[in-house]
Amino acid sequence: MGATNTSGNVTLDDYKTAQCGPAYQGNLCGDCREGYGKVRAFLCRKCMSRATIIMLYAAAALALIGLIKLLMYFHHSSNTTPRKSLADPISDELLKVLVLHGQWLYIISNLVNVPWPVTLAVPLQILNGIWSSSNGSSIGFECIFPRNAIPLSIQRVLFCLFTPVAIMCAVLLIEAVVHRVGNLKHSSATHTRHKLASLVVAVVFLSLPTWVSTAFSLITCMQLDRPASPPYQAAAVGRFWVADMQQQCYAGYHKAWAFGLGIPLLLLLCILLPGGVFMFMWRSRKHGLLTDVAFERHYGFMYHLWRDEVCWWEAVVVLQTIGLVMVATFGFALGSYYQGLVTGAVLGLIVMLLLSVRPFKCPAANTVAIQSACVLLMTSYTALTFLPYNGLEPGHVYGNIVGVVLLLLNVVFLASTIWRLALTIDWSAAREALRTSIEKGCGVKQRKSVKAAGSSSSGGLPVESKDAGAEGQP
Repeated sequence: MGATNTSGNVTLDDYKTAQCGPAYQGNLCGDCREGYGKVRAFLCRKCMSRATIIMLYAAAALALIGLIKLLMYFHHSSNTTPRKSLADPISDELLKVLVLHGQWLYIISNLVNVPWPVTLAVPLQILNGIWSSSNGSSIGFECIFPRNAIPLSIQRVLFCLFTPVAIMCAVLLIEAVVHRVGNLKHSSATHTRHKLASLVVAVVFLSLPTWVSTAFSLITCMQLDRPASPPYQAAAVGRFWVADMQQQCYAGYHKAWAFGLGIPLLLLLCILLPGGVFMFMWRSRKHGLLTDVAFERHYGFMYHLWRDEVCWWEAVVVLQTIGLVMVATFGFALGSYYQGLVTGAVLGLIVMLLLSVRPFKCPAANTVAIQSACVLLMTSYTALTFLPYNGLEPGHVYGNIVGVVLLLLNVVFLASTIWRLALTIDWSAAREALRTSIEKGCGVKQRKSVKAAGSSSSGGLPVESKDAGAEGQP
């Protein structure tokens, strides 16, 4: 790798660096230079200030915590409030479609080497920032973490895996504080288990794309040079890890992490998780448990959105997300054009499944889900027209106009779905619940202050009973 060239004192590393742009270095220009952060594979951007990045990560984490609380609230209200009619969608259904749309659009936006027009690139960067709290590459991981004995690629993996867990712990802490302030220490154990189950489901649902992408990235390799005969010399012989193009695949530290973490994580997320959900729900339906009150109270979050015939559809949603992540992770080897084609094929399959199965209990929710998949399919296929073809590149005017059309398409879908979601919410009940929680918190503080004041003024004596006795004397 660092051998001296026979024509002079220029090393192979110097030659490779000279072939890269100012932001890149290493084999195939796959790593970022100092002062640049990796946004995705083979794409580096100049670092923002460390304070700015930390503030953006913190804002994204707060947004994710708010989304988790929203998912928990809607899930709880959907389980406790009976559905008025199957023709009316419930908030949980619409919110699930919205979150899936955002996750899948984020995956599409990270297709390798797609030159998104500026009218679409800026909104997609904002979307990436929203998910940045669970993805170390969205803003620039290398810009805030030091280069030390632990390789940056491994630091990024650990960050992506454990940040959702840290956010879940933060939500648990918030719940504990709310219970303490609201004097809810004596809430039932069943209620606590339900809230904990809702929290775990929300975190897994939101973090699944990041976890699957991280697991796939641990085993994603690329073939570079093959051995050459003298007087020629191959610069980088063998397969190299895409996350660290200086590290050979399944050698050195990569071997331990790939087999010790990557393979088990893939088995857990891609096989055991969807397979376990499918088998559990299929057996539960076979034994007639779906209508059991106790079973629904404990496991309703897994099937209450879906028709009884496809109560296991949550496993299909997991597999759909895994399929899109797999194309985005491994598709770079196919090239940008074929990667976009395969992504469109996966989305087309999703549209066909939704049209033929219609898994939601509510017909309106099925319509919204089909609209979401069609919008994503159009976005994915239109992205192919931004790529150069046979030496021809699309003009800036075309790119900006089409970018505005795609942006409006997504914005109209999101706005209409959010409006329908707002119509499903009982705002008077929500305001009453907020007012009650505030009054409980203030009531606890007032009782504590009155008790403290009474104790200090009377020296611990029962003043009120003494006064009452005086009033009874002649």
